[in-house]
Amino acid sequence: MLSERHQQILVIMEAGVEYSAEQVAEKIGLKGPRTRQLLNELVNKELLACIGTTKRRRYIMPVD
Repeated sequence: MLSERHQQILVIMEAGVEYSAEQVAEKIGLKGPRTRQLLNELVNKELLACIGTTKRRRYIMPVD
């Protein structure tokens, strides 16, 4: 089961569009570190994919 914050992230992200953790944080009103934690949890659940490493990392919702 997903938390309210996880669901909030999935709602604001458009499939096929890359987002940085900072962009997501700004949209949901959280700080960067907490947002990165939530994004990585969604990646681990295979609901999002990540592209790149560390500083240039982007998150993307796969297109069905």
